[in-house]
Amino acid sequence: VSEDKLADYGFDDPEYVFTFTQENGESTTLLAKDYEEADGTFVELICVETGQIFFMESNYTSFLQAAPEELFIDRLYSCSINEIESIDIEWNDRENAKFTIDKENKKYTLNGVSIEDIGIEAVDLLDDFYRKLQAVNIDTFVKDSPVSDTSSPDISVTYNRIDGESINVSYYEVSEDTLAAYVNGEYSHFTLTKKNFTARDGVYDYYDQLLDITGLD
Repeated sequence: VSEDKLADYGFDDPEYVFTFTQENGESTTLLAKDYEEADGTFVELICVETGQIFFMESNYTSFLQAAPEELFIDRLYSCSINEIESIDIEWNDRENAKFTIDKENKKYTLNGVSIEDIGIEAVDLLDDFYRKLQAVNIDTFVKDSPVSDTSSPDISVTYNRIDGESINVSYYEVSEDTLAAYVNGEYSHFTLTKKNFTARDGVYDYYDQLLDITGLD
């Protein structure tokens, strides 16, 4: 079906317009008619670029009725600790951190202090801290950045990978309870609660334990 014939097939005023764009710039747009979410329901769609009309079972079309935040994974960046060479962390209300990580040879430092020399408890605590750092979850979709262009991050985490790539994840205060998240300087369109860091068993809790066990507190 060509675009000038959309009305003939009931797609001139679609209930849903879903467009996704690949990194190479190619886009695909799907138009879908209204439907009820129920077992056995089929949804009628058309791909604008190809003109192909097709049907999908409604249990496969949840992306049409999803809130924007439901379409994204809830972690900003995830990487195995085995692939990390070092981590640089700057934050306003804690001593800045420089971790070096050599999983293969089981050697780790925090601000120059050897963690493996302290013992297995310290190494396990480092693993727990890294898992907690990776588990920071974004939660609210906010299209436009609520942060001023002149603001500085309250928390900046740079992951330096073994392959030479560096990823920076920064968090900017939006309110007493909220942070806006950026990756490599670009706004992620998401905010998150500070409780990821400040709650009991949060990131700060594990970091303070590391400072204590290494004598850096």
